[in-house]
Amino acid sequence: MKKFTIVALFFAVITMCLMPELKAEEKEDKAKKMFDKLDSDSNGSISLDEYCAKCGDDAEKKEKATEKFKKLDADENGSLTLEEMSACPKKKGKKEKKGKKGKKEE
Repeated sequence: MKKFTIVALFFAVITMCLMPELKAEEKEDKAKKMFDKLDSDSNGSISLDEYCAKCGDDAEKKEKATEKFKKLDADENGSLTLEEMSACPKKKGKKEKKGKKGKKEE
């Protein structure tokens, strides 16, 4: 069994986000395979420890993995679901652009 490194995980997530031409089924299949490899206890969610397991003792890799985990953890409950892994995270801190329609000027 090949080791699944955190670098491969980052590449896979980025690839899924940047390749809109992939069919929805292909994206779901890739996300499911990646999810299953990381979900070592098969409980249906990925903890931070599971996500960082392949980092070993490399503090820099663990820090980067932790940052990525937090971006993916949309509901901020400390674990990732397949849906969260499948979604491309929005950058935090960026405000949505709102038009002026509907606002009354006084």
